[in-house]
Amino acid sequence: MSTESAAGAGGLSGFMKSRMKSVAVAAALIAGTWFWIALPIEGMTPEGNRIFGALIAWVILLTAEVTDASIITLLWLVFLIIAGLAKPGVALSGFTDNTTWLLMGALMIGQACNSTGLARRVAFRFINLTGERYGTLTMCLLISGAILGLMMPSGTARAALYVPIYMGLCDVMKIEKGSRTALNLVMITIWSAAIGGGCMMWLTGSVLNPIMTSALAKFGVNQTWISYAVYSFPSAVVLMVLTWLTINFVAPPDSPTIGGGREMLRREYEKLGPMSPEERRTLIIVCACVLSWMFGDKIGRLTGLSLGSAWTAMFFGLILFLPRIGVLTGKDIKSISWPSILFIGASLAISPIMELGQIDRWITDNLVSPILEPCLEYGFIGFVLGMYVLCHIIHKLIPSGTGTVALAAPLLIAWGTAHGFDAALMGHMTLHGMRPFIFPYEHTPAILMYSFGFVTMPRFLRCTLSLSLVAVIWYVLSAYYWSWLSGFYH
Repeated sequence: MSTESAAGAGGLSGFMKSRMKSVAVAAALIAGTWFWIALPIEGMTPEGNRIFGALIAWVILLTAEVTDASIITLLWLVFLIIAGLAKPGVALSGFTDNTTWLLMGALMIGQACNSTGLARRVAFRFINLTGERYGTLTMCLLISGAILGLMMPSGTARAALYVPIYMGLCDVMKIEKGSRTALNLVMITIWSAAIGGGCMMWLTGSVLNPIMTSALAKFGVNQTWISYAVYSFPSAVVLMVLTWLTINFVAPPDSPTIGGGREMLRREYEKLGPMSPEERRTLIIVCACVLSWMFGDKIGRLTGLSLGSAWTAMFFGLILFLPRIGVLTGKDIKSISWPSILFIGASLAISPIMELGQIDRWITDNLVSPILEPCLEYGFIGFVLGMYVLCHIIHKLIPSGTGTVALAAPLLIAWGTAHGFDAALMGHMTLHGMRPFIFPYEHTPAILMYSFGFVTMPRFLRCTLSLSLVAVIWYVLSAYYWSWLSGFYH
C-alpha cells in the first residue's frame, strides 16, 4: 500500500511539474508577444522593446527550468537572429570570448581529476587530517573544497564528489533525519562544494568568476588568474571562517566527536591505494597549469609566449588527451559538460544584445539607479548595503547564477564607473553579492543536498537566513578591502 502511495505521489509530482512548465511556456509567449506588439516603452527604441520582450520570455523559461538552461539561451539567441533583432556576429559573440575557452580548458582538467580519482584522493587526504572532533572534520571539509576549486570548475561536480562522503558519515555516525548534526553537515557540504572557498578563491573555481572578469575587460580592467586571487582569496578565507562559526552556532552538532566516522574516512582513503601513474601525470599537469596561471606574465616576458588564463587552460587541457602524456581519451569528451560551455558562450552575448536597443540604459534608469542613488546619501557603507540588497533581488528573480552575473555585471559596473567607483570594485561586489543564498533553488548543489531529505525547510531557512545576515558583515568588510585594493592598483 505504501509503495502504491509513493508511486501515486511521484506521479502527481511529475504531473504538477509538467503542468508548471506548460504554464511557464505560455507565460513566456504571452509576455514576449505583448512587448512585441505594444507601444515602445519610454526610453527604448522599438527594436529594444522587442528584444526586451524576448529577454523577459528568456527569464521566465530559465526560472521555470523548462529545459536545460543552455537550450533556452541558445533558442533565445537564434530567435533574435531569425527575427532580425541581432546579427549573428553579435548574438554569437560570446563563443569568441576568452571566458568560454577558459571554461572549456578548465572542464577538461576537471574531467581528468575526476576520472583518474585524483580529486577524490585530494578530498580524502585533507578530510583525514581531522581527529575525533566534529568541528575539525567540518573545517577540513571546507579546506578540501577550497583546494578542489583549483581542479574542478563546477560547484555541482564538487558537491557530487562529496555526496558519498556525506552519506557514509550519516550512516556510521547514526545521524538522524531532522537532527542538528544533519543540518550542520548539509550546510557545511553545500558551502564546501559550491559557495565557499573553492568557488571564490580562484578564477577557475566557478563559471561565474570568468563571466565577471569578461565584463571587467570591456571597461579596460584585465584581471589575470593571480590578480583575481589577490582580490578574492583573503575575502574567501574570512567568509570560510565566518561560515564555519555561524553554522556551528545555529546548528551545533548533537555530539562533539565523530565516533565511527573517523574510522570510515580512514578506510575509504586506504581503499584508494597508492597513487596511480595516471593520477601522478594529472597532478603534474594541474600543477604546471596553476603555476602558469600564477606566473604567466613573468614567463611571457622571458619567453615571448602569450600565457593568458584562457589559452593556458586550453593548452594543458588538450595535453591531457595526448597518448602517454595525458590521461583522457575520446570517450572522455562525452563526459565534459558541454551544456555548461554552451550556456556560458550564449550568456556572454546578453550584454552586447542589451546595448542594441538601449535596454541596458533603461534597466539602469528604472531599477539600478532608484535603488542605489538614494543609498549614496549614507556614504560608502550605504552604497555597499544597497548593492547587497540589489544583488539579492536580481538573484531571486533569476535563480541561475550564470544568467544573473551575465546580465547584472555589465550594468552595475557601468553604473558604478559613471558614479566614480572603480570598475574592479563594482565587479567583485556584483559577483560576490550573488554568493549567499536563502532558498535551495538558488543553487544546484543546495537542491542536490536538500533533496536527500535529512533537513526540514524551516531549519534549512533558519540556517541560510543566519548565514545571509553574517554575510552582510563580511560583504561590507570585503568592499572596504576591494576599495582599498583598487586604489592601491591605480
